[in-house]
Amino acid sequence: MLQSISSYSFQAMAHLDFPRRYFDSWEIPEKTINSILELMIKKEILLEINTSSISNDCTEPLPSYNIIKKYNIGYVGWTSEPNMSFRIIIPSYDEFGDLNYYIARDYSGKNSKRKYNNPEVPKTSYIFDECMINWYEDITLVEGVFDHIVVPNSIPLLGKVLDEDNAVYSALINRAMANVNIMLDGDAVKDAKKLYYKLEDSSLKGRVRIIICDDGYDASTIYEKYGINGIKKLMKSKRQLNDFDRIFDI
Repeated sequence: MLQSISSYSFQAMAHLDFPRRYFDSWEIPEKTINSILELMIKKEILLEINTSSISNDCTEPLPSYNIIKKYNIGYVGWTSEPNMSFRIIIPSYDEFGDLNYYIARDYSGKNSKRKYNNPEVPKTSYIFDECMINWYEDITLVEGVFDHIVVPNSIPLLGKVLDEDNAVYSALINRAMANVNIMLDGDAVKDAKKLYYKLEDSSLKGRVRIIICDDGYDASTIYEKYGINGIKKLMKSKRQLNDFDRIFDI
């Protein structure tokens, strides 16, 4: 199944754990299901939820409730509200588990003028998926939600800039206990370095690292092409910048 998702193009995946229809205790190994779901999200493939199994002596739908709840991702088909039709919905939750934002991305390919239709909430006022952050471990700042999904303990900036009035900036200064990695897209090296120096000039001095993606790549495309090993290799490239770097960058 994972090989099919990697190699071919299609819009929906059905019968993800079909054997459970006949063997209630059958489960896909967690590592495998994580890889499948993460790649489906990256490639914007919809996950079919089949409830017919419940009427056939199976106690749960296919896929199971555990799989459905893991990423809590939904989608909207046609609706009378045109700006919300045919969108994948990726929710965000605050540290208490309450919804604080969501990403609504077009999957039809027909809404190029408005690929995203997100809430009109200032990006400075929330932290995307705050409930998933471990402030005692290294944190990686990435650009987008699809990068966030494949990079462990990451925060998506939903852009390339982090201002001091941003909730993420404040939280990093006051709550980050380990290192902070900066991993922006390959076309944003200058922005990544500017952010590096901004954080290095704060109370995070000495704990900031930069990870540079090759031009044309970001974390999600690296994951799509090279899998989790590609992400691990990328993470190992993190480094500090020195005064010599700063003179030439400025």
